[in-house]
Amino acid sequence: MLKTTNPNERDKLMLTATKEHSANSTAEDAPLTDGFHLVIDALKANDIDTIFGLVGIPITDLARLAQAEGMRFIGFRHEQHAGNAAAIAGYMTQKPGICLTVSAPGLGKGAAYAQADQEIKDLVEKSGIPYLPMSMAKGLLPDTHPQCASAARSFVLSEADTVMLIGARLNWLLAHGKGKTWGNHLKKFIQIDIAPTEIDSNVPIAAPVIGDVGSCVNELLKQIASVPKPSSEWLSAIKEKSDKNIAKMEETLSKNPSPMNFHSALRVIRDVVKANPDVNIVNEGANTLDYARSIVNMYKPRKRFDSGTWGIMGIGMGYAIGAAVVSKQPVIAIEGDSAFGFSGMELETICRYNLPIITVVFNNNGVYRGTDVNPTGGADVAPTVFVKNARYDKMMEAFGGVGFNATTPQELMDALNQSLASGKPTVINAVIDETAGTESGRLTNLNPASTATKK
Repeated sequence: MLKTTNPNERDKLMLTATKEHSANSTAEDAPLTDGFHLVIDALKANDIDTIFGLVGIPITDLARLAQAEGMRFIGFRHEQHAGNAAAIAGYMTQKPGICLTVSAPGLGKGAAYAQADQEIKDLVEKSGIPYLPMSMAKGLLPDTHPQCASAARSFVLSEADTVMLIGARLNWLLAHGKGKTWGNHLKKFIQIDIAPTEIDSNVPIAAPVIGDVGSCVNELLKQIASVPKPSSEWLSAIKEKSDKNIAKMEETLSKNPSPMNFHSALRVIRDVVKANPDVNIVNEGANTLDYARSIVNMYKPRKRFDSGTWGIMGIGMGYAIGAAVVSKQPVIAIEGDSAFGFSGMELETICRYNLPIITVVFNNNGVYRGTDVNPTGGADVAPTVFVKNARYDKMMEAFGGVGFNATTPQELMDALNQSLASGKPTVINAVIDETAGTESGRLTNLNPASTATKK
């Protein structure tokens, strides 16, 4: 935390962060502040009253605070347009135009990318070691494989003694290899990676293996017969935990709330993908992405495409178009309504080339959920809220494609099956309870602690 001697001059700390307090000031009488308040105070001190942007980790509460403090936050569906709005605002006012956004895209690594499918399958099965697929590696081996430990993910990460990373990296998706995710005892890591700079980047790697995934795994296979198999106690403990978690999840998935929630809608997609394993899946969003990763099983490699390491929005329609063109197979794009907004106009491209893409928009009226309110009571909606009860299916109809509005699991199932049978460009507006979902999906811990109500 930072301390200021004069709340009206907090912005000066942005330029003089090392300046000492005056001789008459004491730590006891200096009011507490934080980075969010410093930013807002600096903007207001420079007569800036509007922020253009798009909320997400870790800036959602900054947008809320700005609105609560009397600033106007104009929320967009794509950062590019927010940046353009800020640019023209600056041009018109001769003051800085403010654009507030999160991280940008990146991809292109990992076990599935290496296309060493048979080698990795042989290593897993000959070793007998349980495995966890990262999201883009789902389907390299079927998610229903007996050695797949996805249903006991927390248990195996915390209890394992030694972990081999095949193309995976100890980034935020794996809690950087440390902390409570990894339990109370030290782990030994074996890491296969093409980039030497990845080794020891977050935690010490006991056995680094540098090179192409396929070549490295081939060398390991030459000696795999001499490696002891995992103990029966370890395998039994994982199976017990997996069976318990699967049963608990099935109980949740079997419910049919009205309106639908994420689980009931994703159960339908899970069943459709199981019956159509050649279908490509594109997935982006917050809750929509996080829940789909664990609910929708994949059966073949390079059939699941999502935002990967960076966790960004906007890949949806581009990935769907690329996957449909290259594979010549249908695509189901599972989109949060916020994520869809980044690239939704590419529906016209999908129709122009008559691509067999089914876009399912999980519509819960906002970013994370549609229930936030503007704390000032003003006319503007909260930074996370969209137009209520929007009909995204009508967008596709406007371009000549097919639109469905699904309010129940059965309606969603019928729409998906009809769409797969027709092969036509389709949007399904899947109406989700606006109270469903958690902030930042399962990544709430990455949001900075909010002090928006404590000033």
